[in-house]
Amino acid sequence: MYLVSAAALVLLATGLTLLGATVLLFVFNDSTADSSRPQLAIFSAMTLVALPVWGVHFWFARRFAMRDPFERASALRRLYLYFACLASSIAAMVALANCVAQLLLPVLDGQTFNALTASQFGWAAVVSAAIFAGHFWVASTDRAAVGEEGASATLRRWYMYAALLIGLLTLLVTAGSLLDLSWTKLALTNAENLFISYAVGGVLAGGLMWGFHARVIATRYLAEDRHSTLRAIEGFLAVAISIATALIGASQILYYGLARLLGVSHPGGTSGNIWADAAAPASQLIVFGVAWFLIQRRLTRDAASQEADRQAGVRRLYTNLATLVSLAVWAVGAAGLLWNLFEELEAPIIGVPAANWKDPVSLWVTLLVVGATVWVAHWRPSPWAADRQSLSRKLYVWAALLGSILAVLTGGVGMINALLQQLFSSHPTVQATSNLDLGHYLALIVVAAGVGIYHWRVLRADAAARPARAAAQPAVTRPVAVASEAKATAPQAAATRWSSQTRPTTTSTRRSPRCRLRPATSSPPPNKRLTGAEAGSYLDLVDWRRRVGDLYRITGPDALKRFREGRDELFRTHPQSPIEEDERASFAGLHYFDFDPVYRVNATLEPGDGSELAIDTGGEDGAVRYRRIGRLAFTLNGEQCELTVLSLVQYAGGLFVPFRDATSRHETYGGGRYLFDTAKDTDGHVLETTPGSRDVVIDLNFAYNASCAYSPRWACPLAPPENHLKIAVRAGERIYKTY
Repeated sequence: MYLVSAAALVLLATGLTLLGATVLLFVFNDSTADSSRPQLAIFSAMTLVALPVWGVHFWFARRFAMRDPFERASALRRLYLYFACLASSIAAMVALANCVAQLLLPVLDGQTFNALTASQFGWAAVVSAAIFAGHFWVASTDRAAVGEEGASATLRRWYMYAALLIGLLTLLVTAGSLLDLSWTKLALTNAENLFISYAVGGVLAGGLMWGFHARVIATRYLAEDRHSTLRAIEGFLAVAISIATALIGASQILYYGLARLLGVSHPGGTSGNIWADAAAPASQLIVFGVAWFLIQRRLTRDAASQEADRQAGVRRLYTNLATLVSLAVWAVGAAGLLWNLFEELEAPIIGVPAANWKDPVSLWVTLLVVGATVWVAHWRPSPWAADRQSLSRKLYVWAALLGSILAVLTGGVGMINALLQQLFSSHPTVQATSNLDLGHYLALIVVAAGVGIYHWRVLRADAAARPARAAAQPAVTRPVAVASEAKATAPQAAATRWSSQTRPTTTSTRRSPRCRLRPATSSPPPNKRLTGAEAGSYLDLVDWRRRVGDLYRITGPDALKRFREGRDELFRTHPQSPIEEDERASFAGLHYFDFDPVYRVNATLEPGDGSELAIDTGGEDGAVRYRRIGRLAFTLNGEQCELTVLSLVQYAGGLFVPFRDATSRHETYGGGRYLFDTAKDTDGHVLETTPGSRDVVIDLNFAYNASCAYSPRWACPLAPPENHLKIAVRAGERIYKTY
């Protein structure tokens, strides 16, 4: 249905645009109007066929969506809506840019006003803008009604950040062109054929598209998207393009300046008018340099608010790619500079004339200065542990080593070839220009060897800084009580069957209900004597529980800060930490949302129906039974919310509230988080009760991840469907790592 709607919409938009443009030929009595009657027929046919097909299919799709919230929130529906928004916004931007240019041609460039062309582009802009506005409104109302998560949220980001990048690049390119043309007009007396109206139109249209989407993201989606991978990709693509363009401009200016200082009148084949020649590179440097600074600030703010793993991966890829490219640039500049220097030294010795060095030396110095500046700005010999051991850094180091080795080999072949040329010649002579290749290739070998030796030392230093692998230890089975953790298989293979004795509609498949590390070997058989390490691990578990509980009883104005610092220390050092042992040395801490008093709310425990929820652990503990003892009813961000409170049906009991929300899989762990679990002593600060009253206070700023969020070797509980909140809970713990 949505596929047909999309195809019909494309046909309808094309037909309406071309039909309007053709009708305008008759309105303005254009000389080509009569010959355009066949086109009028075909464009009318396209519109008449596409309109009912699109209208009927989209009406039925919307009708089904209004009846079924899952249909309304489906990824296929969002794919259609966001495809229409992206395509129509690009078309509207192009049409608007040309329409504005036609309107400004007589004002800015002294050209004759063409009302027909301006009207045709204006009509195209109106059609595209109308399609965009309609679909954007539908997508916004859908999101407000049923939320947006998973693939639907990802599709929205693809559309938003693609449109943002396209609008930004259009704005920057046309702004640079506008500055270049204006500068050139001032520098030259015969610049009548330079029209700035099209650049102005591009600036206005690109700025409108970029500004609209930037504003929507900033006001509606910033908190949700700040740690998304697509936002990071868009930002680093924009900053990479800005850096490259600005540095190309700076390189050209430096090259022209050095060459002119050395007496080269037409460096690089330029006109010789230094002001006109500098217009294009200076415009690039100014426009894209400002963009570079502003976008880099945005990326810095995003990273400062806790950088997600995939965002860090994008940043590392960008950084090491920029480092590799700049390394190649300055190495070529250094080799070229030595190439000319050795030639100037060798030429008088062997009695041959040297080539003119001024123009090439200007180029080599420019490459050396610009490349070295960028390389120094991006390269860190001893970065943070995670960055130092990242794949992209290793690829950079190995690429530098490989390139330097190939360059040394090439230089060696060149030097030997120069010697053999004379050795095998029938008339060998020292006074041959080919002998200059000895110095040329020696320069290449010197630079390549220096680069290779340095990066070999970097490789060794990185290897020495790598955390040592933990020594093999005898298999130890950690003790786990059913009230705290239950035996399970790995998360990828574990399945939890949610079943209800009185509410069969809650049946679904989920992972194991209690976090438990899968031991390297099976548990010791009954009646087998435990080893000292196995017995000691029981005491470690007691200590872990006690320390966790103590954190939840910290008091004082800085209680939350000390709580989070204490958790970081426990996760970094304690034997029962869910963090992998080989990651603890580089563990930099857990990630949290900033404290927000909005998420400390009053709630009422409404009585539950007492039905049981049997959760199959998938392990030796079998099915664990819970009772639905009540529902926490509260209001959050203007929305009425409910969370089922589960009570463990066994000795000592325990209340447990897992939940998911609209941030799950994007900003927080995909399996959801825990509000509290009294069996684990994690209810202090979170649940404030009054004896004899069902009114409580809950604080979602203490929501935390289960152990499977830190390592794939753990199987964890997932919230039952009844505990999936439609709103975003941007409080408590964030994503730690993505597997």
